Amino acid sequence: MRLLAIAGVVLCLAVHSLSLLANELKFDEIIPASVMTLPVKENPRLCFPQSPVNTFVIGDRVNLKELQHYPGRKLWVKEGYAVVSIRDKDGYCDQDGNLVIQPKFDRAENFSNGRAVIQLASKYGYIDRTGGVIIEAKYDYAYAFEHGLGAVRIDTKWGIVGLNGQWITEPVYKRLDPLVGGLRATTFDDREGWIDEHGNIKFDQ
Repeated sequence: MRLLAIAGVVLCLAVHSLSLLANELKFDEIIPASVMTLPVKENPRLCFPQSPVNTFVIGDRVNLKELQHYPGRKLWVKEGYAVVSIRDKDGYCDQDGNLVIQPKFDRAENFSNGRAVIQLASKYGYIDRTGGVIIEAKYDYAYAFEHGLGAVRIDTKWGIVGLNGQWITEPVYKRLDPLVGGLRATTFDDREGWIDEHGNIKFDQ
């Protein structure tokens, strides 16, 4: 009987120890993910050089070692953040793979001017580097900020907003296209010109 009692105590201690160990060890789920990459060597002939690479996430860290299998490509990082897609939602990681903004957007684009275009349902808006929505997702489309100006579309008209969502130019344009030379505008009477840093159009001669 004494031996049985001792065995019972030992068993209880063992179960208790295993319970404590289980609480201390947290086995994180391995979640499939993908990150956007660019060629290590730029190729001006490629119109769309970006390409997704499949990887996975454990806890709050994206496994970037998978990029070793793609020696010609590198993580597409802008302003310190890269877009990561997890379970059909987009978020951001830093250049070391740490998740800095949880995946909660239907679409997310790279940061520019401290803002990033995001999509929620069918509407577009902008977030800041904390992941907070700084400009409400209320536009039918939006382009990344350049020189503090963001082109947005409401219905069929394009306008320009500032970094905090204030109107620089209310929607009056037929088209606004971000090009290498800047923001290109087309009016509804098909006049064209470039938008300056103040949001004013300088028509072609």
